[in-house]
Amino acid sequence: MSAAQPVAGTLQNDRGGNLQGKAIAITGAGRGLGAAYARLAAAQGARVLVNDIHAKAAQGVVQDIVAAGGE
Repeated sequence: MSAAQPVAGTLQNDRGGNLQGKAIAITGAGRGLGAAYARLAAAQGARVLVNDIHAKAAQGVVQDIVAAGGE
């Protein structure tokens, strides 16, 4: 498993607001863009459901999110 990469940028919900207090499900979140979006959404205050066919990769992203104070 590779180390978490810093993620820069912002995501907005469909109404143009931030993700604070929102819940988001991301498929393919164990690696690549899915992992980056999952970490970014969590950093912006969303509760993230991490989903991936590769359970170990998904668990690694969950651990990164929790370690950074996210849900």
